[in-house]
Amino acid sequence: MNDIQLWFDDLKKSSKYAISEIPFESMDQWYFDASDTNLRHQEGKFYSIEGIRVMTNYGVTQEWEQPIINQPEIGILGILTKVLDGERKYLMQAKMEPGNINILQLSPTVQATESNYKRAHGGKGTVYLEYFLNQSGSVVLFDQLQTEQGGRFYRKRNRNKALI
Repeated sequence: MNDIQLWFDDLKKSSKYAISEIPFESMDQWYFDASDTNLRHQEGKFYSIEGIRVMTNYGVTQEWEQPIINQPEIGILGILTKVLDGERKYLMQAKMEPGNINILQLSPTVQATESNYKRAHGGKGTVYLEYFLNQSGSVVLFDQLQTEQGGRFYRKRNRNKALI
């Protein structure tokens, strides 16, 4: 674990990134839909930002309004694992994203929404994705749909997998 922590700390120090807020109207390919005022991508992919009203009989605050991310696609969170020299190894990645706590985080082998792995953004393909879409030749240790942070995502689910 010490070697991993040293590698991760070095990577954090050497990584270059810049994040800056911009006005909504400056965003390329995103717009506010006139029919419902939700923020959407011009291709209808990725997600939308919508407003919801919550009413509950649980907790101190029982009614409120908030923005929420509506991303109806099922993402893939997958870890490849293998026993080498009698020891189980896990293929993970250091992933940098603006929404991550501390920007850089240790992440699964594959962490991608459907829009991302189908390359709606026009970017690079998702490395190791083929293991999770075509599982022939792999042993599935774990495969389960789980919900994503319900306070931030509307009915969002991810397929969590571990394969040998």
